[in-house]
Amino acid sequence: MQTLPKQLISGKQSRLFSSLKLSNKELIATSTLLAVFRIVPELLAELIKDTGIKINNRTVLETYTEIGVAKSPHTKNDRPDGFIYIKNRNEWTSLVEAKVGNNSLNLEQVTKYVEDARANGIDSVITISNEFTPRVDLSPITLPKRLLTKVKLYHLSWRLILSSAILLKNKNEIEDREKSFVIEELIKFLRDDSVGNKSFTQMPASWTQVCNDASIGAKFKNSDPNIAEVSNALVEEFSEIALNLTDHLGVDCNTKLPYASKNNRSEWQSEISKDIINKKKAICSFSIPNAANELEVEIDLAKNSIMVGMELKAPEDRSTLSGKINWLSRQLKVKDDKKSFVKVRWKSRASDEFIELSKLESDYFRERDLNTTILSFTPLMQLHSSKIFNSRKNFITELEKIVIEFYDIHAQYLKQWVPKAPKPIENSDIDEELE
Repeated sequence: MQTLPKQLISGKQSRLFSSLKLSNKELIATSTLLAVFRIVPELLAELIKDTGIKINNRTVLETYTEIGVAKSPHTKNDRPDGFIYIKNRNEWTSLVEAKVGNNSLNLEQVTKYVEDARANGIDSVITISNEFTPRVDLSPITLPKRLLTKVKLYHLSWRLILSSAILLKNKNEIEDREKSFVIEELIKFLRDDSVGNKSFTQMPASWTQVCNDASIGAKFKNSDPNIAEVSNALVEEFSEIALNLTDHLGVDCNTKLPYASKNNRSEWQSEISKDIINKKKAICSFSIPNAANELEVEIDLAKNSIMVGMELKAPEDRSTLSGKINWLSRQLKVKDDKKSFVKVRWKSRASDEFIELSKLESDYFRERDLNTTILSFTPLMQLHSSKIFNSRKNFITELEKIVIEFYDIHAQYLKQWVPKAPKPIENSDIDEELE
């Protein structure tokens, strides 16, 4: 492209090595990232895959920084950090606004950029910061729906960009040496203090108060700001855990959002708040490609416990309890771990039963008069410690540690029961007729 897109009156093509002043970290970070998108479009394609926008070898992709929009509904000209132009059969454009370090997105500023996008026929606004969201189409900023009828609002965390770059590198699908080198340099850049890239490291100050209130049976109110603050932090932490799993396994892992929350981050936060208020618990599931089932995390604030597990349907072709237990036992490689248990769900209304993994034997239920059978097993790891829950940092550290530990010790070996294909019936009437 020799000229600027029609939506802009000014702008410079993004540069990998920016000549901007070192004090302007946000523009430098934006310029570097957008230049990498232009050189390695596979990275941008990975990041925006859920938006429906496709990027291939025939796609025209241009990126700009230090831009000015052609039309502005505001008296003072707004200056978003960047602009992305994509052309396949149709054009797709996006304004880009980035924050680095501890700087958070500003509601007023993002609102102005969405209004600028509407005025110029720009399809979307992409925000980038160290704030976490479970999906790119769920923003940390809540805007009125009327503003988003013609403009989409997307969000990328620097942590997600780093994770996606690592994932792309580990897939070994990029054979071009130049692209591989640029991706490796971007990873180094994002791991540096240049953007202040950070993980979610601690719960808010209200965390310990909420946990203490839950442990003594206090009743929470919907209007309690502490609950809102804690649930918002858990949205970020659950999103971080999904990225940790992605980095650890080299495959794309995601949070499993409730159906009503898929298109609205605040709805998911509201669901977490309801669980804390009504159950004193926070629950999240994670989808892992080709795993036996979703990995489930349950945080019990009242009992100061963390539970991580994966449910398996009990085999229906084993008629005895011992047969079902033997089926599970063969999948468990480590049985002497003190944090490991199995939750047994019965086909009747009997309460779930928790059994220490080291005690799970084929004749465990021999002396009990049971008139039901096992519906499912959930191998799990549990951590119970008021000391950990009283520490805003240690809680995050131990939560993330036990999730990875559970996967490594148990989840990677688990397989769901699959019924065998039916065998032909011998001497059937049809066989006799054919003869």
